[in-house]
Amino acid sequence: MILREYERQREFFNSRAWEWNFSDQDRKSAEDIINEISFSPSDVILDIGCGTGNLLSILKNRAPESTIIGLDFAFKMLQKYKYKNNGKSTIILGLGEELPIESESVDIVLNYCFFPHLRFKNIAIREYYRVLKKGGRYFIIHPQGRKAINAIHHSVGEPVCDDILEPIDEICNMLKNQYFVLKRSIDRDDVFMIEAQK
Repeated sequence: MILREYERQREFFNSRAWEWNFSDQDRKSAEDIINEISFSPSDVILDIGCGTGNLLSILKNRAPESTIIGLDFAFKMLQKYKYKNNGKSTIILGLGEELPIESESVDIVLNYCFFPHLRFKNIAIREYYRVLKKGGRYFIIHPQGRKAINAIHHSVGEPVCDDILEPIDEICNMLKNQYFVLKRSIDRDDVFMIEAQK
């Protein structure tokens, strides 16, 4: 039932899959942000909304011993992800609100440039809490502040013009309501980041 809510979005992202790449600046911004996250060698990292895998090489460099799983709802995005990485990737076709992942099996959940695209954010947050191990961490990350992100989505038009990033306090309250403990929250021109822990 939830999948029907994403038909237009999925078509939008599938149609752009082969041109969906990081610029040099995008990559540097992502590297700078990912370098702020601590990883352990045995971490299982779930990159939800992984798209074409732009974050994968950065994560591999930062956490070379970790297991990285990419999940996205756009099949063509995942096709490109697999192509870019010579098929040597763990990828899952699925929704953020309905994770085909075992409970308490993940150390880190990442939403990099993804959270605004969730239609049912509270359901998704509950799922993230479910799949995280005790002490596991959840990150909402954007390489710009909230106002810039919302302006970008608005300028793109349908079907993502209403995919907004709520005020940071509102998102923090969503997380607290699902039993997450807030570790840090930042909304600056150059970064939006929330870190929460189970």
